[in-house]
Amino acid sequence: MNDYKIESNNQVTSFNAKTVNIGNIEDSHFLIFYNIEEYFLLQKPHKFDEYDFQSNRNTYYIEYCDQSKFKYGGIDNIVLYRNKVVINLKSETAQALKLSPTIYINFQVNDNDYKKMNEELKNIFSSEICFSISQ
Repeated sequence: MNDYKIESNNQVTSFNAKTVNIGNIEDSHFLIFYNIEEYFLLQKPHKFDEYDFQSNRNTYYIEYCDQSKFKYGGIDNIVLYRNKVVINLKSETAQALKLSPTIYINFQVNDNDYKKMNEELKNIFSSEICFSISQ
């Protein structure tokens, strides 16, 4: 299988992430799955300001391949497996990102990075009920 293969139909978008960046920088938690051709970003600030609340941006941020394809919130559920993440988007989010409603992102990380990924996803979705881990 080509590391950069992208498959998409009306119901599922799937890609293999060559790299996963896991971070907790000064002002936000983030996770980026990417390869040469595409990326998927999940991010949430440590604190929201007044503008975030006034503009309904007081939630996590998602972006796909381009800053013009983004959404605040909009995930029905996200399930972390050992070597993939499955993301089910709300229909308006799928339309905004120009994606199928279900995204499969395959990845390979070591055990330490998997634990970090799990912790960052818990931080990003701390006020949401959409995140779960598959055993």
